[in-house]
Amino acid sequence: MMDASPASRRPWRGPSWRRTGRLALAVAGSLLAISARAQIHDHVPPPWSALADSASRRGVTLSYGLMPGSEPEWRAERASLAIRLPVGERSVVYLRGSVVRMELGETTLLERWPDLVGEAEDAGEFEDDVGVARNGFGTPELGVIFPLDLPAIGPGHAAFQVGLPFGREVLYPYSSRALALGLDWRRRAIAVGPLTVSPFVGWEINLDASGETFAPEAFPDGPRWGMEVGVPWTSPHGVSIRARARELEAHRHERRLELTGWMPLASRHRLWLQISHGPGHCRHLFAEWMATLTFDMRGLLAPDS
Repeated sequence: MMDASPASRRPWRGPSWRRTGRLALAVAGSLLAISARAQIHDHVPPPWSALADSASRRGVTLSYGLMPGSEPEWRAERASLAIRLPVGERSVVYLRGSVVRMELGETTLLERWPDLVGEAEDAGEFEDDVGVARNGFGTPELGVIFPLDLPAIGPGHAAFQVGLPFGREVLYPYSSRALALGLDWRRRAIAVGPLTVSPFVGWEINLDASGETFAPEAFPDGPRWGMEVGVPWTSPHGVSIRARARELEAHRHERRLELTGWMPLASRHRLWLQISHGPGHCRHLFAEWMATLTFDMRGLLAPDS
């Protein structure tokens, strides 16, 4: 076999700005096109921004999320704490925990999702939710992000995340008794002019640990994927747009378009604001809109801090 001559080789000049832009729009459109038809539990993606630099790999984040419900008078609030620590030179371990408050108004969980109640569950517990607020701890999550290059695809990072079954059933879908396993892979950011493009893909497995409190349909498995376009995380301030999707069993879908902005604070810390929207018919979701404010104390747990 003869090698191609130098004259026949065309140097790779990086991705075309227009071609990459069209690809990003096409992917985002495909993610958001299919409307949801059934309920699925809540999911928070891995903290990929911890890969920005050495300061981001070590720190503590405090978050407050507001989720106005898709039913009248439904409302949820979530306060979260996350700790990140470096492992080796390029890996990160993290632990996330949250406290959730739900106000259900006049529509109960049983009325909204009657097919999710298991054989051993007394409907009276759900009927008592009318007009009251429920408080409880969300599902604690333990995860690790590590470098993983894939042949023919390129360099990237993988994330393995475990959600522990310590939540309260009455806070479903934010705090369910399930052992949630997730494996995700994210392509290292591709520079396109002043922006970066990062596709990602993953799979989730949810094992019921409720003891027949919920039906198996409450914990579907399946793939998830998406793409993020924006200013590099190494920039002190910037904006990114992320489209992500979950395609789970029994035709359960989630499509979300997320706008995230960040700005620097004193001593290399950052303030993040994310607005998330699940377009289309979202009968399966507790909240169509979500707003989250995060205070990221980078480098806080360093030995010399």
